[in-house]
Amino acid sequence: DCRRFGLLSGKFKKFKQTKNTMRYIAAYMLLALGGKEAPTEDDVKGLLESVGVEIDADKLSALIKAMDGKNLDEVIEEGKAKMKAIAGAGGGGGGGGGGA
Repeated sequence: DCRRFGLLSGKFKKFKQTKNTMRYIAAYMLLALGGKEAPTEDDVKGLLESVGVEIDADKLSALIKAMDGKNLDEVIEEGKAKMKAIAGAGGGGGGGGGGA
């Protein structure tokens, strides 16, 4: 679940994460990287259908609504900031024993 790691920066609170949800996010990001500033539902649907993915209209619609009026770069930066906040929270390995 991406929200657990802060990757979605709270922008997708209503966008339920499930096993196959990342394909919609990935397609949206690919379109944005390809120069489409604000990919539409039809853009994402067209990309996914072109590679044989069956579309769940509710999931796709939720993503588009979640990103409406938002800049993808800013959403990513907010997610990175959240990742930095939890970085280093894990415990390190134990130190080695001293030599005799």
